[in-house]
Amino acid sequence: MKKLFSVLIFVLLGSNSRAQLPDNKLNLSIGYSYCFFHGSEMAEEGTMIAPSLFSNYNQLMGFTLKCFVKQFKFLSVGVGYSSLFASDWEAKEFQTFEGSKLSINAFSPLLQFHTQHAKNGIFNKLKLNTEIGASLGPAKARFESPVLEIHGQTGEIPQPMTETGFFYGIVAGLGFEEVIRNQLGIFVSYNYHLNRIKPRLYADNRFSYSELALGFKVKLARDKHLYN
Repeated sequence: MKKLFSVLIFVLLGSNSRAQLPDNKLNLSIGYSYCFFHGSEMAEEGTMIAPSLFSNYNQLMGFTLKCFVKQFKFLSVGVGYSSLFASDWEAKEFQTFEGSKLSINAFSPLLQFHTQHAKNGIFNKLKLNTEIGASLGPAKARFESPVLEIHGQTGEIPQPMTETGFFYGIVAGLGFEEVIRNQLGIFVSYNYHLNRIKPRLYADNRFSYSELALGFKVKLARDKHLYN
């Protein structure tokens, strides 16, 4: 992770091209996401208190993809998609979900407010932004061992080893983009996700996580009407 940040800083410092760059109408960004869950070790659902599935994962990472179309000088509208994978579940005095894996696929309609492109100066190549939108999608958990033991008249009933729950919520964040060449740039962003979910095999009914993403931005269509 530190090496990746070092490479990005080197690119930023070495990207001082003297040529002034035109703005663009359509942006496509793809990057690596490093995330971590928030919340306490225990989750509560009604009268039941049990170890949290989400907040006890030590690793959460994946990739993010976003596409924005500029509508006004300060506003772009777009969609985002992130695919994240969680592992290394650990809780004190509990082994409930040890060895489990979790995948999250989040789809997000987004509004992005950003600085106006300038003909000259720092904002010719640099763009600061903040985003807000909705988030929804499936979260699939794969368990190493049965979470519950249910016995019927003929003995123990086989238990499901996977569960897919549909979540929905909100996402908000901020970041910046730096243009390297006419059609290529880099971005760094921080987003906070807050979601609700209705599971059957674990107690969490909501989960939240922070997402730090960095990667490349591709300019697909220039804005030909920038200045009055």
